[in-house]
Amino acid sequence: MRKQEEKHRKIDVHAHMIPEFYVKKMKKRGINGPLWNDFPRWSPEKDMKVMRHNGIAKRILSLSIPGVWIEEKGGDIVFAKELARECNEYASQIKKTFPDYYGAFATIPFPNTSGTIEEIKYALDVLKLDGITLFTNTGGRYPGEDEFQAIFSELDARKAVVFIHPEDIPLEYGEYSILAPIIDRLLDTGRSMAHLLTQDVLSSYPNVRYILSHGGGSFPLIIKWMEYYNQIHQEDYQKIKSRLFFDTAQQGNFLYRYLKGFCGTSQIVFGTDGGWQSPVQVAQTVKAFDTSIHFNSADFEAIEWKNVQRLFPNTD
Repeated sequence: MRKQEEKHRKIDVHAHMIPEFYVKKMKKRGINGPLWNDFPRWSPEKDMKVMRHNGIAKRILSLSIPGVWIEEKGGDIVFAKELARECNEYASQIKKTFPDYYGAFATIPFPNTSGTIEEIKYALDVLKLDGITLFTNTGGRYPGEDEFQAIFSELDARKAVVFIHPEDIPLEYGEYSILAPIIDRLLDTGRSMAHLLTQDVLSSYPNVRYILSHGGGSFPLIIKWMEYYNQIHQEDYQKIKSRLFFDTAQQGNFLYRYLKGFCGTSQIVFGTDGGWQSPVQVAQTVKAFDTSIHFNSADFEAIEWKNVQRLFPNTD
């Protein structure tokens, strides 16, 4: 069992803000949350109580799905750009007000390329946010498409960190709808990352680093299948694997073991999915991690904060 003082240095890279103004504006557009979930109530003050209770020293906040893009008549570009800007200025203010507790990933109006580039410049250069959030797809558009190469060029120039978060797949599920958030979000992470890999986006922009939510979803397994069917060579993956990090949100001992075998503890970072997960669920996630039989003291230290400091050198 770990010593108690060892459990209070966690930096949580997978934690969500749900600003009240954001919820109100989305509800006015008829959106109460992503599929099968309504927006929860959230505030930094309530969130910090959860952090203290679970030994979390700092969180890097992000806006989760459904994001700011509303897929109607090709997307409302003005709404997405304005709401992304408001979310980023809010995140910047949280960082300034609670610098010991929070960092933040920027929200972008993807898939609008020009608006996304504009917001990257403002959020990273002016507001000094810590990276960007990129969904696995937005309205069925995937980041690996040729149209979005200019976005990755801007990220590469800034040596940016990209937080990859799963999005729902825009399909009519019918009788299979109950499986969508459980299965499809994990599958879509693998699909999106495999697309970035096969389109040479990962190799063409070598300064960009990525954090994959939920242990990378299906991506570790998909990589092995791609190797088996000669869709990728091991040496190709070796070239980019040091820039891929995998968070622990909603994992468990079996998956910890699998992830450690796949990428090693040097590429695992701590995450809880806080904000959207209830305090009880966050506590369960933290307990599962703290009591894992697959990590030694050096592993815990690396996952909880040392690996994050490699991504964000100014993070304490």
